[in-house]
Amino acid sequence: MGGKESKPHHHTATTTTSTATVSSNTLVGGGRMPTLKSESLLLSDEHIRYLARYLPNDEYRQDWSLLFNSKLNGHSYNRFCHHTTEKGSTLIIVKEEGGNIFGGFADEAWKLKYPKFYGNDHNFVFQIAPELKVFQCTGLDKNYQYLNEGSKTLFNGIGMGGIEELFGWCIDESFEHGYSRGSTEILENGDGKERSSTYGNTNLGSTQEFKIEYVESWLVKSLVLTEEQLLEIEYNNRKKANKQTGSVLKSEGNADKAIKGMMGHEFSVFDEDLHPEANKRKLADPNPAEHHR
Repeated sequence: MGGKESKPHHHTATTTTSTATVSSNTLVGGGRMPTLKSESLLLSDEHIRYLARYLPNDEYRQDWSLLFNSKLNGHSYNRFCHHTTEKGSTLIIVKEEGGNIFGGFADEAWKLKYPKFYGNDHNFVFQIAPELKVFQCTGLDKNYQYLNEGSKTLFNGIGMGGIEELFGWCIDESFEHGYSRGSTEILENGDGKERSSTYGNTNLGSTQEFKIEYVESWLVKSLVLTEEQLLEIEYNNRKKANKQTGSVLKSEGNADKAIKGMMGHEFSVFDEDLHPEANKRKLADPNPAEHHR
């Protein structure tokens, strides 16, 4: 890229002895130690303590709930998406067949079929084996997180950082293969190592391309929905139900009326038009077809 040298923001745990004098529910430097509500096959207390230091605040350091475990829920991208999307802030942890364990924290909830990058700079990626490292945002771009399925032209799978073909780490829709790549031209550190543009991480796997052995996703902080978002979810759920049942809400207009009904609007008849002028015509001549017989 030329010009000024840009250094990645990453941190490596060099010792664990400093935690010995700290109480079990307190982090070094202050902050609450999170509690896992289920057993993890990948996270130890040391890992939790270390990763929790990089979370935004103690709202993210309460009880962590297991959303997905590929041994229990099925080693499937579809099952992963079902259990993980639209839930809230998450930790995704991946073990690949070479033995490396890594993942990422996503502050923004994962979105299904959203083929572009989103998220915010609270995100980070990490490695917990063979070394314990955290890589925070570099500020070079905003390609924090990506998840997509069903596209014929775009990458289908989950990824964090970088760009397509150069994700900081990703798993494709087969849920069998992934990679962690970068470029020597993105971050000029003088060490010749390829790094991701978004997080500055080097390869997190045992090799750049790897096979997936096991995946966990953890809910760190629940998604708080606005009233508008709740209404949108209800609307979409009703539309899905209408397609299956052919109910009175089969028209989009009636689905809109159902939502407006929840918000307090009353209709004299269910097929009352949402537009006042159309209603006047209906009231003036409620059975227009009778005049054409």
